[in-house]
Amino acid sequence: MPTEDVPVRGGILQGQVDDFKAYLLGGAAGHAGMFATASDALSFVHEWLMPDDDLPANMAGYLAANQAGIRTFGWHFWTYGGEDNPVVVTDWLYQTGFTGTIMAINYRTMQGLVVLTNRVHPSRDNTSWLKDRYEFTQAFFDQA
Repeated sequence: MPTEDVPVRGGILQGQVDDFKAYLLGGAAGHAGMFATASDALSFVHEWLMPDDDLPANMAGYLAANQAGIRTFGWHFWTYGGEDNPVVVTDWLYQTGFTGTIMAINYRTMQGLVVLTNRVHPSRDNTSWLKDRYEFTQAFFDQA
C-alpha cells in the first residue's frame, strides 16, 4: 500500500519505511513502530488480553503497577474525556502510530481493537484524522 509522497525519495513510497530516521538507518529503528498484517496485529492484541506463559496472567494489574504517569510498557492508559476532562483509566490501554493506526485493549470488556489506516497518503499534512482517531477510540472505550 502506498504511503506518503516524498519527492526527495522518488515520489510515492511503497514497500519501504516512511519514517525518515528509520530510512537513514536502513529501514529499521525501534522508534519507527511495528509493521505487521492485520491478522498478526490482532494476534498481538489477543496475547495481551489472554496471555500465555510469556506474560503475567493479570496483565491489567501488572501494567497498572508499572506505570509512569499515563504510560506503561509500550502503552498509554486511556485518558478518558480528552484534554478538557482527563481521567486516566488504568485498565484501558491504547497506542497510536504516526500513520494513523490504533491498537487498543479494554480489560473491562476483554476486547481489543486494531485499526490500520494511512493518514499520510498522499501527504503528512493531513491532520484531520488525529481528531477522528481520538473520537473513534473514545467510542470504543465508551461501550464499557
